[in-house]
Amino acid sequence: MFVFGVRPSEARALQWDCVDFRNRRIVIRRNFSEHQLVNIPKEGDWKTLPMPPVIEEMLLRRARDKKSPFVFCHSEGTQGKF
Repeated sequence: MFVFGVRPSEARALQWDCVDFRNRRIVIRRNFSEHQLVNIPKEGDWKTLPMPPVIEEMLLRRARDKKSPFVFCHSEGTQGKF
């Protein structure tokens, strides 16, 4: 979040369909607004971000045990509210 300026509501809305390991990029195209998932980030446009090796390694580890369409979720596979 800090490196790319991704909002917390965008990070928690990140789903696996937006993680592109082949091209090493992440697309921010969803946002949580008042606990509702919306398909447009707060700024209105999708953001395509490069996937640095350290982030790729972390996401690959998470992808092995994914229990949810959300990248960041509780161990039970549910998306948490922050």
